[in-house]
Amino acid sequence: MKENGYFNITRKHSSDLEKIAKQANLYEFHAKFENFLPALAGIVMRYNNYPGKPMPLDYSLEEMQIMAETFFEDFNPRLYEKLKLALQNAEIYASEPCAENKGKDNCMRKSGGKVKMILNPTNDVEGLCCVAHENSHACSQRMTEDVKEKEQLIGEIESKFIEKVYLDWLLYNEAISQEDYDFKRRAQRQDLVVDCDSVLAEVDFLKSINHDFHFRNIQKVIWQKSNLEKCVINMQKGKVSPWLGRYIIGEIVAQVLYSEYCQNPQEISERFTDYICKNAEMGFDEAAKFLLGENYIEKINAEFFPREKQEERS
Repeated sequence: MKENGYFNITRKHSSDLEKIAKQANLYEFHAKFENFLPALAGIVMRYNNYPGKPMPLDYSLEEMQIMAETFFEDFNPRLYEKLKLALQNAEIYASEPCAENKGKDNCMRKSGGKVKMILNPTNDVEGLCCVAHENSHACSQRMTEDVKEKEQLIGEIESKFIEKVYLDWLLYNEAISQEDYDFKRRAQRQDLVVDCDSVLAEVDFLKSINHDFHFRNIQKVIWQKSNLEKCVINMQKGKVSPWLGRYIIGEIVAQVLYSEYCQNPQEISERFTDYICKNAEMGFDEAAKFLLGENYIEKINAEFFPREKQEERS
């Protein structure tokens, strides 16, 4: 889209953007998310901080997978049994760890309770956490049973929580250094900031064009607000707010649950495993209440906006 340093929108671009907005129901999603937008802006303002780059490691894919499975066994034997069963029935496509990510890591549900998992991890702490991330999806009821999720927004809670607990396990077992650990903690928070900022930009973009997807109107808006260029690129790539919302909600709920896990690991381990066994039947409100309790909103505010910060925002 960029030519000679200028961001040029064609008729095809505008047609594609309109189609994406309609297929993803973006205006409807924004309306549902409207009350949360100040909180997303608050997260961006408070936590924006470049995390740096991870140090390279020297693990094989087999070693990464063995570490992840050993962690699951240590974390909760019931969850480990669920993972073993899932992996027995899974189709796994994997590449050896590399310096840079060669493809998209993912885990998806197939018919008949089959799981398809693709692993292309980097050889660093991010890659280690990625393997555990995808394994957490593999044993989730959302993947292993032919049931339709009530709400896609809960889709990353399990993976984000497992990443946090796994990171502690890796450090305790000396599989990573303190520097690796500190980097990944910063990166987790920065990923949240980037996702929140992307949703805010998308909302701003669609409000600015005011339902008019004519290419000249879009071009005018981008000239006026150059920060929206990346939003248009993200939309073209399918990185739209319903998809980003999964990661935002996943990180927020997981962080609160992790804080409770640090205080009471046995209870939270059992509660999380119960959640994994039945989460396909839950919407967001049910999932948040199951994991965090009826007062989950208050807990989220306390975690991300301590009292003194809430007073500044009010």
